[in-house]
Amino acid sequence: MSPNLRIGKIDHDILGKLISDYTHKEDRVLIGAGIGEDAAIIDMGSSYLVAKTDPITHVTSEIGHYAVNINANDIAAMGGKPMWFLATILMPAASSADELERIFSQLSESCKELGISYCGGHTEVTHSVNNPVVIGHMLGEVGRDNLKPTSEARLGDDLIMTKSSAIEATAIIALEKEKELRGHLGNKLLARAKNYLYNPGISVVKEASVVSSIKEVHALHDPTEGGIVTGIFEM
Repeated sequence: MSPNLRIGKIDHDILGKLISDYTHKEDRVLIGAGIGEDAAIIDMGSSYLVAKTDPITHVTSEIGHYAVNINANDIAAMGGKPMWFLATILMPAASSADELERIFSQLSESCKELGISYCGGHTEVTHSVNNPVVIGHMLGEVGRDNLKPTSEARLGDDLIMTKSSAIEATAIIALEKEKELRGHLGNKLLARAKNYLYNPGISVVKEASVVSSIKEVHALHDPTEGGIVTGIFEM
């Protein structure tokens, strides 16, 4: 009998075998499923289609903002421009119409901020979840000369990190554990931590767009779960 899986990212050995055994890559799929790659790349002729899906399962208050930006980051980290967003929204039993509208509003506003079209998806109420879950699906484009996959990192490259580490984690903890933290951090520090979602912010789309056309930049990566060390290992 196989051991139970741990919470969080799947062990690389297990995931690597699953990817090797069960995913498919035809001729137009230049970059398919792989550990560390931020998105799939499909040859569309004059340009490449960049495709990504990522769920938001751990936050509720700003779940729409996370869903758009996390998926947009992965498109941008391949050198691409995020353009089209779809979302599967799973709501727990007894959810209200106002709660659902709040998520739709967050998704819409976040897409507008990045110039992305929110163009489809699926929504339902289900007993399978205890909290809202949003599975984002982002499509984008990248020029044939601007592709920056993780796998192109080379020996001797310098590693440059934009902003700082633990931005997303800090914001999540502050937003979701506000009551527990208030007595320890104080209102001012807690408010600052909550605002990390927007300042410095979790989006790397702007930073990626600046360097995507630079020939000497070989690879980009958007580390999330596992932090900077895991991100470097994946490269």
